[in-house]
Amino acid sequence: MSGPDRLPDWDHLAARAPDVVATMRRYLDQLACVLRPGSVRGIRWLAARPGRDGARITPATLAHRLGTIRMFFVRISEWDWSEAPVRVPIIPGDLPRQDHPLPKALDDAAAAQLLRAAQTQRRMLVRVVVEVLLRTGLRVGEFTALAADAVVLIGSGHWLHVPVGKLHDDRYLPLHPHLVSLIGDYRTKHVPTDHPLLLPRENGRPLDRHTVTRLINKAGAAAGLSHIHPHQLRRQPKTLSADAIGPRMSRLRREHFRLLGNGYCTRPPEMDCAFESICETCTFFQTSIEFRPTLQRQRDHAANHHQGHRVDLFDRLLTRIDESAS
Repeated sequence: MSGPDRLPDWDHLAARAPDVVATMRRYLDQLACVLRPGSVRGIRWLAARPGRDGARITPATLAHRLGTIRMFFVRISEWDWSEAPVRVPIIPGDLPRQDHPLPKALDDAAAAQLLRAAQTQRRMLVRVVVEVLLRTGLRVGEFTALAADAVVLIGSGHWLHVPVGKLHDDRYLPLHPHLVSLIGDYRTKHVPTDHPLLLPRENGRPLDRHTVTRLINKAGAAAGLSHIHPHQLRRQPKTLSADAIGPRMSRLRREHFRLLGNGYCTRPPEMDCAFESICETCTFFQTSIEFRPTLQRQRDHAANHHQGHRVDLFDRLLTRIDESAS
């Protein structure tokens, strides 16, 4: 520390409270199995920063940092870690009120107006960004990180595979046939077949939230709408009919509340789930041979991070799959 008002860094904290620091570092390693890579990088960046003396932080920054700490206590309590306190010491009311809360989603009339304006744009990427976000309800980070093989055919319908994100599991969103054609046309014109992303820019570089915001507002200006935040496009996506999805996927949706990346959650819709990352230990979790590669990758990831309890868990799941397939 270089001054009397400077906060201690992690080395100083480890010397004073080694158990607390060890728990937090273990928590950061565990987050890599729960959150999207971008979210994990943001939390690790915050954890790595030394204290600093300067102007007072804004309410938004304070809310973000307190919220990050609060989620640390919430998660280790839900994961039943022995280090967890009896109660979460930070309640939602402790977080300061934001100066500029996120705007509400566009109403139907404004969304339709934006969609029509996007369809008249000469740059195809404007249309792709607006239509995909409006019709799927994706977060911008999820949209920009979609893999090249994210569009999958299940039964007779196309679905969009969204990997692990803030909802803490893989999920599949139904895609309207028009959207499937639009994505295919854009990729045919602008995306090489070996590109790792589904929808990069025309020059091959990945999109970011600032570019996405500019593209949205280009269509918004043509529609006569004021500045639009990408959050406003996160409307509830429409669901396809059973006929459009196909009988096998329709039955899967009736029997399984959530399709995971490494299996199925058979929890009835009436029963809420308060957990985030313990699906594999839940009695409602089921998996089968087609998920073996994913489980193997998760097992290897746990081994590389010295998470012995998770290695044992995935070893048992892999053994169970192999025995049932033989």
